[in-house]
Amino acid sequence: MRRLPGWMPSLLRQISWGCSNSSIFESHEDTIETFQSGRICCRQLWHFIQELPANIASVRDALPPQMDAARLLLSELADDERIYQKLFVKQCQLARLNPEELALETPSLSTQRLCEVMRGFCQSGNYLDGILAIVTAELAATAFCRSALPLFEKYFAACGASYSAEEIEEGLEWLHLHTKPHTKHALWLKRMLGDLDLQSSDQLPIQVETMLHAVFAFLECPTPETLPSKKDLSLAQHKRG
Repeated sequence: MRRLPGWMPSLLRQISWGCSNSSIFESHEDTIETFQSGRICCRQLWHFIQELPANIASVRDALPPQMDAARLLLSELADDERIYQKLFVKQCQLARLNPEELALETPSLSTQRLCEVMRGFCQSGNYLDGILAIVTAELAATAFCRSALPLFEKYFAACGASYSAEEIEEGLEWLHLHTKPHTKHALWLKRMLGDLDLQSSDQLPIQVETMLHAVFAFLECPTPETLPSKKDLSLAQHKRG
């Protein structure tokens, strides 16, 4: 029976903690700061989103013939028809950003670093590098969207009078898509990682750790070094209870 790598629980714990503590949305609730923070995120994240299909396709095309699960998963994530990209543009339009503004946006240093790390791993010709970078980025996207979506839903419920219901629904669909469980993707992911035979160590691979640092810097999250241990998290949850 295939098992997830031994480091996966640590990665999920760090991502969950970091994304839920991103300073981007700290204490904003349903105020205008939520909208402004989301707008900045959209403008900067577009640089990463724009490159993502080509990056994933490069990894998919470098796979050996026997890695069927990886090919199935990466073929869907590669977004050849640009469905995910179009949804992200809808989100940007909800934030009152048009494609022309996105094209003129100058990437911040953390955005540049995020794109460089992802591009470097995915275009390296080593499919292992690319797979680990993609897995880290996708898991981080899921965790961050789960933290961000309730804030935006609350904001538009309170301050969305100037938007149509259709605009809000379409504009939040990219976030919704990343928060939903995808059973098929999860099965392919498990098989893909099993094919890599990485489950012997609890230590995060260097590719995962490097990508995680870049993601956290972009999202203004606590760095992995500042994250609490599993024991600390359990104690904190016990105290809240």
